[in-house]
Amino acid sequence: MSRPAGLVPVTYHIVGKFLVGISGVSLVVLLISKISNWFSLPLVVPVVSIAALIVGLYLIFIIPRESI
Repeated sequence: MSRPAGLVPVTYHIVGKFLVGISGVSLVVLLISKISNWFSLPLVVPVVSIAALIVGLYLIFIIPRESI
């Protein structure tokens, strides 16, 4: 019980890695969709995945790490 009771601070570095991973997977699925024409994805998928990639890279490289 070394921490006081309350909300746990967000570790932005881990959230950034998660966002980069999610956007990478969605961009690979989009690439497979464009190459194979097996299925189609809506236009919002590449927009959201690129936005998540930008936010994730921002969280990883720009926001300083906090000491836990």
